[in-house]
Amino acid sequence: MYGDQKVVVKSVGYDAAVEEATIETMNFVNYLSEELSVAYYVTPGVEVSDDGSKLVTVSRFAPGVAPESFGLYAPWSWIGDEAAVKANGAWWGQFRHRSIKFAVEKPAEYEALPLWNEINGGWEAEFTPLDIP
Repeated sequence: MYGDQKVVVKSVGYDAAVEEATIETMNFVNYLSEELSVAYYVTPGVEVSDDGSKLVTVSRFAPGVAPESFGLYAPWSWIGDEAAVKANGAWWGQFRHRSIKFAVEKPAEYEALPLWNEINGGWEAEFTPLDIP
């Protein structure tokens, strides 16, 4: 518990690059969460242990729906529910809008974020478009 909220506490061996990337991500996610329901961090979000050996993050649980309530075909059952599909599409539209605002309002922080195909050594850049007859 952190205050009166359930939280998730994670720690890894300290690495300066991981700390910097985590702080950059935290700043972006906290910015999004000002207007959009996303998984978000508890301030201060990222800490280094007193002895400097661990990087520690504290995350709140984002509000959502219990997976078991989705029924037999979870997590894909929502695909057949038009209202759920529309709600999902609306959320991604808001996510894109807020992300664009982040790039405009915080250009230095935006420039520091890695491109999708640079994360974890860029392995996703190796994907090719599907060629399905």
